[in-house]
Amino acid sequence: MDAAPIVFSRINGATSAENRVYPLYLPQDVSYPCVSYFQVSATQVHTMGDGADLWRVRMQVDVWGTTYASARTLADEVRGKLHRWRGEQGNVRVIDILFDDEDTPLDPDMMTYRVSQDWTLLLTTVQEG
Repeated sequence: MDAAPIVFSRINGATSAENRVYPLYLPQDVSYPCVSYFQVSATQVHTMGDGADLWRVRMQVDVWGTTYASARTLADEVRGKLHRWRGEQGNVRVIDILFDDEDTPLDPDMMTYRVSQDWTLLLTTVQEG
């Protein structure tokens, strides 16, 4: 199950990154602050009984800024848009979005600041009729 559209729709245009939200990696001449995201894994959860179509999806969301303060602010905005959100998008029902952890990896060659967040999304398909 692909959770990337859910993450994109919750963040794009709703934070200080505005529409600078990119899958997988940042474009070469990107403007900051911005967000990149990718799906780490998707595991179908085994259930007893009705064989529900339940998925546990792990996502990584990286927020980027030209200062540590701008990266921190954006990380807090992203957390506010994702954490514990529930709803439907297309034929996917979001049972819950859970914040797992956060890191601030250091790269001395980069002239930007990054906050890396890990998320777990619990998803199922919407049943017709």
